[in-house]
Amino acid sequence: MDRTLPAYIEAKIKQPRSFGAALKMPQFNLTVAQVDGLVTALLAQTDRAANLPERLRIAGPVASKYEPAGAASQLIHDLNCFSCHTFNGRGGDMAPDLTWEGSSVQREWLLAFFKNPNTLRPTLIRRMPKFNVTDQEAATLIDYILTVYQTPKFDRDSMKNTADAADIDHGRQLYYSKYACQACHIVDPKKDKGYIGPTLTHVGSRLNAAWIYQWLKAPQSLRPGTIEPDREMSDGDAASLTAFLMAQKGQEAKLK
Repeated sequence: MDRTLPAYIEAKIKQPRSFGAALKMPQFNLTVAQVDGLVTALLAQTDRAANLPERLRIAGPVASKYEPAGAASQLIHDLNCFSCHTFNGRGGDMAPDLTWEGSSVQREWLLAFFKNPNTLRPTLIRRMPKFNVTDQEAATLIDYILTVYQTPKFDRDSMKNTADAADIDHGRQLYYSKYACQACHIVDPKKDKGYIGPTLTHVGSRLNAAWIYQWLKAPQSLRPGTIEPDREMSDGDAASLTAFLMAQKGQEAKLK
C-alpha cells in the first residue's frame, strides 16, 4: 500500500479488519465505483471545504422524487424497499434496479421469491430478507410490479417461453463453445464453475424469453453499467441461446 492518505482510506474501506482483527467495522464488499466515491467524499471533508461560500459549492445530483401509487406504495415503504432497490431513479444500489422488473420476470417465480427469497449469485453474502408477507400483500406487490415496471423497449409477451429441441441444442453449443458463458454462469452445477454472474439453473422459470433475448443482444441498454459483455450477437444466435436458457428449469432439466 502506498503511504498516502487516499491509499490508506481506500484500504480501510476495502478490508477494514486488515488493520486489526478486533476492529468492528463491517466488511461491506463494495464495488470499485462505490469505494472511489467514498474515498473522494471523505477526502473532501476538510476545513476549507466546510467553509466554502455557497457560490463555490457544487450541488450533488438531484435525487429522483419518484413515488409509487396505491396499496403497493404503502407496502414498498413499509418493507423499506427503497433502501436497497432503485425504482425509476430513486433508491439504493445494494440490490438490483427494479425499474423494469415487470418486463423480466415470470409471475410464478416472483411469488415464490417473495415467500422465500434466495440469492441468485453463489458468491453474494447479502440476500433479501424474508418479510413474511401475506398472500394478499404478495399479490398486490406482484400485480403492481408486473403492470407498472415495464420497459418501453419491447413487449415482454413478444416471444414464446418454449422452443423446439433443435434450437435448444444449438443454443447449448453456443453457450459452451462460441460464447463460453460457463466462465461466469452456472447451468450445470456438476461441471460449470462460473461464480461471477447469476446462477442459471432455473432461469427458464424465472425470466421471460423476450427479456433474455433483448439482454443477449444489448445488455447495457437494459441495465447501464452491467458487467455482462456486449457480444454483438446475431439475431439467430440470440434466439438459439434464449431457447437453451428457457429450457433450464432446474437441475433435473436435460442439458443435451
